[in-house]
Amino acid sequence: VEKCEYVNYIVTAILGIFYFKYSGRSTEIGNVIYPFYVITLFISYMALASRMSKKYQMNKLLSSSSFFIYLIHTIICIPVCKLVINKLIATNSFFIGLGKYFLYVLMVASLSFAIYVFIKKTSPKLLTALSGGR
Repeated sequence: VEKCEYVNYIVTAILGIFYFKYSGRSTEIGNVIYPFYVITLFISYMALASRMSKKYQMNKLLSSSSFFIYLIHTIICIPVCKLVINKLIATNSFFIGLGKYFLYVLMVASLSFAIYVFIKKTSPKLLTALSGGR
């Protein structure tokens, strides 16, 4: 099983490189690569999460925020972060695009979590309503 995980990580990295090299979903080859990249990326995340959950104690604040982050990240955080990053980093090459992608992920996760913490401290009832009490 461990060898399969490592092979999956390598395949995911290679697909990711080609996905970014061929401009994501804006090219025909990018559209072909995209579903395979998403599937291997999902398997990598699940394997990594499984390994980490066995090794480390889960933080209650992070686990309670996961549904809210899932809910809000596509609606608010991704458009805001893309706008900010694209204004700050206007050039676009393969390596800068790859760096921007990782920066998007970091900023979206940080902004989503910050919004969760802010709403939890200022209006817990609103948070319960938004996340359905999860």
